[in-house]
Amino acid sequence: SRSLNGFFTTRASPATATSLEDRVGELLQGGESRRNALRQVTRENMEAEVREGLADIWHMGSATVVCAEACGRCCGLLVISLLFICITIGTCCQILYLVGWLFTCQLLACREQAELRNWLLGFQILSLLESVPASAVQALR
Repeated sequence: SRSLNGFFTTRASPATATSLEDRVGELLQGGESRRNALRQVTRENMEAEVREGLADIWHMGSATVVCAEACGRCCGLLVISLLFICITIGTCCQILYLVGWLFTCQLLACREQAELRNWLLGFQILSLLESVPASAVQALR
């Protein structure tokens, strides 16, 4: 008979030694050679063990559910890792941006390197001015 999960069910668990001998005896009485009878009984016993294993897996939880759960955990860890990496990179960029402004403020007092000071100040102002239109374009999307 068929079970609900689509696999053939066994009448009992894989055969014991006495039932194997009985089955070999049945096949020998049916005209099979001893070698073919042993092969047939071995094949039937292995198929019964496979069916029982599949039935156990089905009753413990579907393999697709277990696989989906494992994939969900992996994807969740990946998303959390990527989020952590993005936050770390963003924080480092902001720290470097602030350090750049601190260096600029310190160099404003330096009178020896006027050209370098002017270039650094110009770079910082242009970086700041670039972020304003970029934010405006982002807000319009």
